[in-house]
Amino acid sequence: MKHNVAHGLEMIIGAIIFVLSMVFLLSNERILNRLITTVNNSAVDDEDLYQQYSNPDKNLITSEELYAMVIGYREYPIMINGFLIDSNGTEYENYILLIKNGDYSRSYSYDLERNIRSVNYTYNGT
Repeated sequence: MKHNVAHGLEMIIGAIIFVLSMVFLLSNERILNRLITTVNNSAVDDEDLYQQYSNPDKNLITSEELYAMVIGYREYPIMINGFLIDSNGTEYENYILLIKNGDYSRSYSYDLERNIRSVNYTYNGT
């Protein structure tokens, strides 16, 4: 009998702790959402917004940005001035030699189903 009562009390205490933890989690979620909203609103009110691209033409990138794209995660193969870099390639020393200082224009190659086949970069000069 004592064992059944102790087991019942453990179950009740466990349920109370579970309910309290869920209330705590939900209240923290609401507080976090309010904090995010406040930060977003203050960023817009301060007018101190920064843009990701220094050039308004998003298809025109610098050689430094191209270095980052080649070394970073590549979802699609990259073609630089006609040389194909596979999306799984890791010969970075050779890839870096392909990139000249200056600006590059970006275009995309598509297959028949309009899926991206490769991202093409063409040197425009300095």
